[in-house]
Amino acid sequence: MKKLLAAILALIILLPCFATNIFADGIIEVVVDGTQVEFDAAPFIDENNRTLVPIRALCVALGIADENVSFSEGVITIKGEAKGEPCTISLTIGSNVAMVNGIGEVLDTAAQIVDDRTFVPLRFVTETFDCHVLFYGASAMYPNRSLIDIKSPAYTKLVVYTTQTAVNDEHVGKVLEIAAAITGIHQVDCIIGENDTFVERLDLMQLSGQMDILMDTGFVTDEKLKELTDAGRFAKLDEAIALYAPTALEWINSDSELKAKVCDSDGNIIAFPVKRNGKIDRFYISAFSDVNKAVSLIHGFREVILSMEAAPNN
Repeated sequence: MKKLLAAILALIILLPCFATNIFADGIIEVVVDGTQVEFDAAPFIDENNRTLVPIRALCVALGIADENVSFSEGVITIKGEAKGEPCTISLTIGSNVAMVNGIGEVLDTAAQIVDDRTFVPLRFVTETFDCHVLFYGASAMYPNRSLIDIKSPAYTKLVVYTTQTAVNDEHVGKVLEIAAAITGIHQVDCIIGENDTFVERLDLMQLSGQMDILMDTGFVTDEKLKELTDAGRFAKLDEAIALYAPTALEWINSDSELKAKVCDSDGNIIAFPVKRNGKIDRFYISAFSDVNKAVSLIHGFREVILSMEAAPNN
């Protein structure tokens, strides 16, 4: 428990750092509820170290109708929802004072017009509309690419199927809750299978669509996993892991034994590995689930575990 508390504290301290000074020059990718946003002009970091994005594409991704976005005499008006109530944001080009439902709010940057495109501060707009925003910096594998992951209030839950043994070990359920909190997933249900009937119930969970993620701690045989893989029950994870967890992808590619355990016969990654207490847990994602959402949760789980194992024993 002390390690878990230390990990939580470390993550709380580190989370604000994701918002500043993390981007190398290069491409900024924005994902909203698991779908990458296609902009007609590239997002950029302004002189205040804040991310600005084209307004129209962002609002479309957030589900804000075109008629609820207007521009008049240098003022941008966006009508959406916050906490279930109507919410109106007004931004004046070049001004660091915004209006939210008629109340002034001082920002640390301002909306701009660049090459006839209107750019707005991404974090301010999305968080005003109750979205969760997480910034991932460039990595050694992708030094010229950074990711901003946005999850709206409508982005609901994931169901993880695992064993009683896993839940008993290292507070797996609590770690999943923390991972959900830091990655913006509003609810994670952990369905626990009895050890002796875990594999039999797995088929039912898969076919009925009750399971998004299978957390295998060694109870499922390689033969059973191959059977499910050959039947197309698991999603391919290469692109999602590259997007959300490039350090995990580097680890997989650098270890041939591990790669053999998490890839299918064609070399596609079908399991996200997490090392816990010297052993490898494999997370499989249902082919019918939202792969990006599930991978972001597993990546959060891995980060909490890494923080716990780095925490002092006393």
